[in-house]
Amino acid sequence: MKHVLIAVQANVLATGIESVLKSVDGLAVDRIAINDNNVIRAEIDRLQPAILVLEETQAAAQVLPLLELFRLHPELKILVVNADSNVVQVYERRELFLEAGIDLVQAVQSFDGGLVRD
Repeated sequence: MKHVLIAVQANVLATGIESVLKSVDGLAVDRIAINDNNVIRAEIDRLQPAILVLEETQAAAQVLPLLELFRLHPELKILVVNADSNVVQVYERRELFLEAGIDLVQAVQSFDGGLVRD
């Protein structure tokens, strides 16, 4: 069973996300209504979710704490939802082993769009 933790401040948005996800077999869904990094991290440590759902305005203000979450929980995926659009951003940690300089170039090119040059 895949575990999802919803940490979205906007009650209507959080309720909608929770309702949709709880209707899916194979998903365990928990929700917290707190925008405190320490509480979110404690809940992630306690619940060990596969996916964390955040609101876009919330995620933008917490870039460094989110990077720390990836360090502590490398398998965690973060979905960032926008209440004003149908766009969901997905973040996950990718780790690559570099043996030579060309590996760095290939890592950069592995992102969508390839290597951008002037």
